[in-house]
Amino acid sequence: MPAISVIIPSYNHARYIAQAIDSVLQQSFSDWELIIIDDCSNDDSWSVINRYTDKRIHSSRHKQNQGAHNTINEGLTLAKGDFLTILNSDDIYSRDRLLQLHTKATQEGIAFLATGVQPITADGTPMTDPDSHWTQWYTGLLDNYRKNNQLLTGLCKGNLLITTSNFFFSRDIYDKHGGFADFRYVHDYEFVLRLIFAGYKTALLADSALVQYRIHATNTIQENPVTANIETAQLLSDLIPEILAHSSQHSNNNLLLITEQIGWLGDNLQAAVNQREASHKQDINLLTQQIRQTEKNYQQQISAIYNSTSYRLGNRIVSPIQRLRSRVTRFLNRNAHRIHDIAETKAVILKNRQRLKCVSFDIFDTLLARVIEPPEAVQMAVCRELAAILGGDHNTESVWQARQNAEQHLRAAARENSGDGECHFDDLVNDWVNELDSDAPNDRLITLIHKIEVELECLALYVKPDMVELLSWIRQHGLKVIATSDMYLGERHIREILSEKGLLGQLDELHVSSESGLCKHSGKLFQHILEQHQWQPEDLLHIGDNPISDSQALLAQGGIGLHLHEKHELTRRKHQILHHEMCHYGGPWPGMWFSQVYDALLSQQQGKQVEPGFFYHYGRHRLGPLFNIFMAGLTEAVRRDRVDKLYFIARDGFIFQQLYPLWKGDDCPQVDYLYASRKTIMAASISQGMTLDQARMALFNPKQQGLLSILKTFGLQRTEFESLAHRHGFEEMDQPLTDHRDKRLKDFLDDPEVQRKIRAYGSLCRERLERYLEQLGFFSHDTVAFVDIGWNGTIQKYLKSAFGHRDDFPKMSGYYFAFVGKIHKEFGEDNRVHGLLYEADSDPEAFKTATEFEELFEQGARSLEATTTGYADDDGAISPILKPNDTADRVAEIQCNESIKQIHAGVQSSTEAFVKAYRLTGVDFDRLRPYGFALLERAIIYPTRDEIEHITGLAHSEDFGHENILNLKSPPIRLGGLLFHPRAVWHNLLNAPWKAAMFADLPTHLWNFMFRVLKVVRHS
Repeated sequence: MPAISVIIPSYNHARYIAQAIDSVLQQSFSDWELIIIDDCSNDDSWSVINRYTDKRIHSSRHKQNQGAHNTINEGLTLAKGDFLTILNSDDIYSRDRLLQLHTKATQEGIAFLATGVQPITADGTPMTDPDSHWTQWYTGLLDNYRKNNQLLTGLCKGNLLITTSNFFFSRDIYDKHGGFADFRYVHDYEFVLRLIFAGYKTALLADSALVQYRIHATNTIQENPVTANIETAQLLSDLIPEILAHSSQHSNNNLLLITEQIGWLGDNLQAAVNQREASHKQDINLLTQQIRQTEKNYQQQISAIYNSTSYRLGNRIVSPIQRLRSRVTRFLNRNAHRIHDIAETKAVILKNRQRLKCVSFDIFDTLLARVIEPPEAVQMAVCRELAAILGGDHNTESVWQARQNAEQHLRAAARENSGDGECHFDDLVNDWVNELDSDAPNDRLITLIHKIEVELECLALYVKPDMVELLSWIRQHGLKVIATSDMYLGERHIREILSEKGLLGQLDELHVSSESGLCKHSGKLFQHILEQHQWQPEDLLHIGDNPISDSQALLAQGGIGLHLHEKHELTRRKHQILHHEMCHYGGPWPGMWFSQVYDALLSQQQGKQVEPGFFYHYGRHRLGPLFNIFMAGLTEAVRRDRVDKLYFIARDGFIFQQLYPLWKGDDCPQVDYLYASRKTIMAASISQGMTLDQARMALFNPKQQGLLSILKTFGLQRTEFESLAHRHGFEEMDQPLTDHRDKRLKDFLDDPEVQRKIRAYGSLCRERLERYLEQLGFFSHDTVAFVDIGWNGTIQKYLKSAFGHRDDFPKMSGYYFAFVGKIHKEFGEDNRVHGLLYEADSDPEAFKTATEFEELFEQGARSLEATTTGYADDDGAISPILKPNDTADRVAEIQCNESIKQIHAGVQSSTEAFVKAYRLTGVDFDRLRPYGFALLERAIIYPTRDEIEHITGLAHSEDFGHENILNLKSPPIRLGGLLFHPRAVWHNLLNAPWKAAMFADLPTHLWNFMFRVLKVVRHS
C-alpha cells in the first residue's frame, strides 16, 4: 500500500497538466500513487495524460462532466494511501512537499496539514509584486493567522488555504467524514471547517510555500465571481453558530472577523453588480438608435438580471453595509456633538450655560438603561404571561402575533394622518384584545395587560449611575429639566415607571410622543416644546442615545443635540442581542443570554449591598445560581406533576425551603419541613426485622466499622447486641466488613434473638415516626413530593418500605438536586425519583459534575441545626429529637455555622435577581440546564486556591450514625510527585473527596481539564 495517494482532477488544462504530473514524479518522497481522473475535458488533456507510463499512475476519464467535487470524491474513493492529497491540474507541487508533510504528520500526529501558497501567472512566473491586490489580500490573511496560530480564526478572516491543492490529510478523515460537499466554489472551505468542528488536529505551515497556485483567466472562481462571493457569504452565515461554539475564548474575535469578511464580500459583490449595471446601461445607450423591438428585448434582459436570485441575494447582503456607510458619512463631522459620560455632559452644559434655558433628556437608554436586550424581549415576556393566563388555544406566539398585527395597523393609520407613525399603548391594547378574541371580559383583560406591561418594564429598567446627581446639578444651575419619550407607552405609564425609579421628582416636565403624535426623529416634538415655551432653538439642549432622533433632529433646527455614545453600554447591548438571536439554535445560547440578564440584575443589587466576605460571595455567585436553577426545575415539575404537598427534608433541604416562597406561584403546592434523616427512617423500616440488603446500607460509609456501623446507622445500641455478635464470630464489632455477604453477618441476622430485639426497637421507632407523619398530614394527600439535595433517595425508599402497606399511603415523588442511584435502583410502584441537575439513568457521564464533590452542595444547603436522631412523645405531640450539641462532629459543625449562615445569605441575595431574569427571559429549566452544567464545571472542576482553602476548612459530618468528621482536605499534587511517585498521586486522587482541588498548586488548569476528560472517557 502506498503511503500517500495524490488525486489530480483534470478539466481543460492541457496547457498545464504536464507540469502538475511532472511535479509529482519529481518528488523527493517516492512512496506514492497518482490517481488522475479527467472530467470529460474538451481539449487535449487526455492525450497529455496518456503519455505517462509510470506504474504508480492510474488514470481514467469521464464520459460526461461531473464537476470538481464529484471528481475529487471519486479519486478519494479509489485512493489506497494512508494520507490523501489533491493537486489541481493547473497547479504545481514543490519538490519536497510530500516528504515534509508526511514527516510532520506522522511524527506529530497531525490529521490535516496545509502550507503557504506561491502564486504564479499563467506562464508559470512567480507573482512577487508586494503591491498587487492578490498579494496584499493573502498577506493580510497570513498576518491574521500568525497572531494566535488558530486555523479556525484564520479561516474566519478568509480562505487562507486558497485551494484544494493545499490539502494533505489522513485517510481517517475521509473514512469518517466523507469527501467534499456539493458546492461549486467553496467545497474546500466547507471541508476544512467540517473537520475542525470534528476536533481533528490541524496545522498550517504558513512560512513554507510548498505549492504553486496558478492564477489565470480560466480559474474556476473567475467564471462567476458574484455567485462565488454569495456562496462564500451563505456558507459563513450558516456556520456561525458552529464556528462560535468551537471558538472558546476567541468567539468575539472570530465573530468580528466573519463580519468583516462578509462585509468585504459585500463590497466585491457591489463592485461586480455595478460593473454589470454599467455594462448593460452602455448597451442600452447604443441600442436606443435601433428599432423599438430590439430595445424592448434588451430591456427584458436587464429586468431579468435585477430579478435574478444572485442579484437579490447580493443586494440583501450589501444593503446593510451601504446603510452603515451612509450613516458614518453623515455623522463624520458631528463628533463635536457626541458625548461619552456625565463629565462631558456637564462640560457642554457649562460651556453653553449663558444661553440655555432648558436641558432635555431622552428617557429610555439615556436616563434609564435595560438589563435585557433587545427591548422586544420585554414585550415577549408580557405575551408569555398573558398566554399562560388565557390558556386554551392561546400560546406565546399567537398572543405576540396579535400584538404585532394591532401595532402595525395603528402605526399605518398614524402615518396616513400625521406622517410620524406613532401609536398609543391604550389604543394598542384595545385593538390587541380584539385580535385575541378571548372569553375573558375585555375590560378585565385590558387592565391586566396594562399592569403586566408596566410591571415588567420596571423589572427591566434601572437608573443609570450618577444620573440622579446630574439632574439635581442641572436644576441647581437654574435650568429647567425635561424628559422626552417616543416610546409607545402613554404618559401615565411612563410617570409610573419614573416614580418607581425615583426620577419623577427630578423632572419639571414630561413630553410623550404617543400622547401628542409628534416624534423626535421628525423634529416635530422639539418644535412643539419650543413653541409651548416661546423659546428659541438655542435655548434648548437635548441629550439622548440616538444620533438622529436625539442629535441631528434638533441640530437641524439650530438647537444643541448631544448624542450620548457609551461604548461599554453599546457593547453590552450588542452582545446581549447577539446571544438572544442565537437562542433559537438551542444548546448553550439560551443560558448565555440568561446569564447576561441575570448578571446585569445582580450588578444593580450589588450597588446597594456590601458583601461581608468570602462565604457570602461564594453563596451569591457560585451556589446561588445553581440552587436557583434547581428551584426553577422544581417549580416547573410540581406544576406539571400536580403535587398536593411538598416536603423539604431536614437538613439538606433547608435552603430550598427558604427559597421556595420567592419562587412559588398561586398554582404551586403548600409546603412543610420534614424532620427526618437516614437514621430515623431506616430505624422505622426494620419493624419487621432487618434484611441483609438493609444492613449493607451502613457499609457505604467510607469509614465504616463493620457491624458497629450497621447498628449505629439504625440507632441500635451496641450493648444490646455485643454478646450475640461474639456468638457469631465478631470478635471485634468495629472491624470493617469488606463484603456484606460475610457469613458472620448472615448468621447474625438469621439469629431469632437478634431479630426479636431489632423488631422491638424498629416497632417503637416506626410507631413514633408514623404519628409524626400523621401529625404533618402526610397520609391525607393523594400525591406528595420530597425535596432534598440527593443523592440516593434513601429516605424516600425506606419510607415506602415502612408504611407502603397503608391504604392511604400517597403516591410519592422525589425531586433532588442530583440523583446518583449508586445504592438504590428500584423504588417500587407510585414512587418516582427525579435528579434535576443530574439524573443517573438518563444523563451522560459528562454531566456528572455535581457528584464529583457532593459535600459542597450538602454544606451549602444544610440547616444550622443538628441532624434528626429520633422522635419524642410530649404529651401526645410528637417532636423531633436532634443530635446533642456536645458530640464531636456537632461541635465542629457549630464552629462553622457562621460561615454556612453567610453562604445562605449570599444564595438568598442572588435569588431576587434570578427570579426576575427567569420571568423576563422565559428561559425554562431545560434550557437553563446547560448553563447549570457550565456553572458546575467552574465550581467543581476549576476552583481557585482561595475557594479550596475556605471550602475544605468546613466541618462535614458523615451522618452514618457515627460522630466522624469527613476530612475534605487532600494533599496537593505537585510536579515532583507526578514525576517520581505517580502511583501514590493516583491513589490519593482516587480517594480524595474533592479531586479537582488537588491540582491547585499546579501552574495551569490544564491538569484539571485532562483529569476531567480522562474520567469521562474512562466511565463512558
